[in-house]
Amino acid sequence: MKVGGWIILIWGVVVFITGIAAAANGAAAGGSYLGGGIGFCVLGGYLLHRAKQKEDEKNQNDNWSNE
Repeated sequence: MKVGGWIILIWGVVVFITGIAAAANGAAAGGSYLGGGIGFCVLGGYLLHRAKQKEDEKNQNDNWSNE
């Protein structure tokens, strides 16, 4: 999940930058690229957040069972 989150986050940044460049050049599709880029960034950030939460939960369970 962590690797997928990084991949989607990087892809979202690339799409967002492409949308900004398209909007600056007057393309009509700039808005959909911007929205898609933001959506991918949010999804990637969420996946990274969940991966960190799962890792913390696993460490708490391991620490509890060792006591």
